[in-house]
Amino acid sequence: MDIFTNHALKNARTQYYHFKGTIIAGMGLLTDAYDFFSIPLVMIRTHQKDLLRGKHLSPTSMGSH
Repeated sequence: MDIFTNHALKNARTQYYHFKGTIIAGMGLLTDAYDFFSIPLVMIRTHQKDLLRGKHLSPTSMGSH
């Protein structure tokens, strides 16, 4: 990084789009966490417990190809 870019980044003020980006990133993190939490619960409720056990839990058994 050159000295002008470094100086500009150090002196930049916090603006609206900084907060907007932080909120959007936080929402994405919470959405992904919810997905990871809810998938096992749905599989248990639909009686697919064998897919949750050790050797059967793989991306191909979860629908990813």
